[in-house]
This record gives sequence, C-alpha cells and structure tokens, in this order.
Amino acid sequence: MDERSEQIAAKVLRTLREVYPAKVDEIVLVAAVQKDVSGASVEMISRSLDDAVDRGYIESTMGEGITGEGRWFKISARGIERLQELEMRTMPADVQTIMELERRMVGTYERVHEDLERMRGEVEGKVTTLSREMGDMEGKIGDHDQVIRTYFVRVIETFGVFVGIFAVVVVSVLNRYEEAAKIIEVSPVSAVILVLGTPLAVLVVVLIMLYGIKRFVLMPGVRR
Repeated sequence: MDERSEQIAAKVLRTLREVYPAKVDEIVLVAAVQKDVSGASVEMISRSLDDAVDRGYIESTMGEGITGEGRWFKISARGIERLQELEMRTMPADVQTIMELERRMVGTYERVHEDLERMRGEVEGKVTTLSREMGDMEGKIGDHDQVIRTYFVRVIETFGVFVGIFAVVVVSVLNRYEEAAKIIEVSPVSAVILVLGTPLAVLVVVLIMLYGIKRFVLMPGVRR
C-alpha cells in the first residue's frame, strides 16, 4: 500500500470513528476523504472502502441515501484498533510512549477489577458459610440450654421426692420405736426387726429409685 492509499484508508477510518456508532453514506464519506486527501479519486476511495470491508475494518449495509439507495458504512472494533496502529506511526515518540502507558494502565485496571470481583465473591461465600455456621451454633446452644433446664427441673422434682420419703421414714421410725418399746420385754429380736426393718426397706427402695433416676431420667440417652 502506497502513501496515498494509506492516507485514504486512515481518513476513512478516522471519519467513521468520529461519528461512531452512526453510519455514513458513501457519497458523504467520499467527499470527506477528497477534502482532506489531495489527489484522491472516487475510484481510489471506493477500492479503499472495499478493501476495508474485506479486512473487517468497516461494516457495509444498503440504505436510502442522498441520491437514492446506496452503501452506508460504520467502523468496527477491529477498524478502531487498525486506526490506532496507523496513528501511532505518525505520532512523536513521547506521545507513543504515553499511549502505551495508557494501554498498560487500562490493562492493569481490568486485571485489578477482575481480581477484586473474584475476591468479593469469595468473601461473600465465606460470610454466607459463617452465617450458616453461626445459625447452627445458636441452634445447638439453644438445645443445650433446654436440656440443662430440663435436668434442673428433674433434679428439683427428685429432691422433692426424697424430702417426702425422708419425712415418711422419720415418722415411721418414731412410730416403730414406740411400738418396739412396748414389745421389747416380750421379744427383743422382734423389737430389733421392727425398728430396723423400715429403714432398711426404705434404703433399698431409695437405691433402686436413684438408679432408675440416673438411668432413665438424668441420662436417658446413655445405653450400655
């Protein structure tokens, strides 16, 4: 591609970029190129347009124009990149360096943005997991608290039963002493059995009750 053809191609892309994303009528586009590029003929501009379409730099569609139906053109993303390459050739070295730094900064920003989005997703996932675990822990604490309350109530009830049994035993023993005092002269052995029989019987019953309370009330889930 000679210098004039390159100027025509650059002017075509530059004109379309200025109005992007709008489309431009072919007649208007040819006039704009001829105004800025000296010696550019309609045939040269048409060849440049066809070449740009083939390379994917611009898009061509049919539509109603100034002189009737004709071609309309719009620059593509690939065409914008191509125009930047052409502009880089004519720019001073310091401007090219600035543009290169700008591209690198944009690339760095995009990578940082992607990393932040990924980190945000990970943090949200961990927060959700932590919230679920905290909810499970609160449920377990509530269950343990309920179990402790239940045991406390059962202990109080058991203590009340023991107090009642103790009162019955005391009354029974006192009554037995009075009866034993009456029959001790007749049969000392009968008096001893009468005095000790009630406490021993109560002791056996209490031991059985203690085992039953431990086995079935305080520790109902333990099975040997």
